[in-house]
Amino acid sequence: MRAKQLGIPLGTLVNAFLRDLGQTGEVHFTIAEPITPKMAKIIDEMRAEIVNGDTYGPFNIDEAEAFLDDIPYEPDNKN
Repeated sequence: MRAKQLGIPLGTLVNAFLRDLGQTGEVHFTIAEPITPKMAKIIDEMRAEIVNGDTYGPFNIDEAEAFLDDIPYEPDNKN
């Protein structure tokens, strides 16, 4: 997203970035990508599973490890 789209002058954003960098010594980058139709479908399916109670867990760590150990391992031979 461009500074103009945010309604904030670019100089203001740069100054805020530099001030934060000077104060914290850290740089943070975030890129928000739009949700694709495929991802939206997956999210909808997951929400439906939760509503229907078709989920696993909650687990403590021992239960989670046992659950994962019971899943058959099938190596992906697609090279």
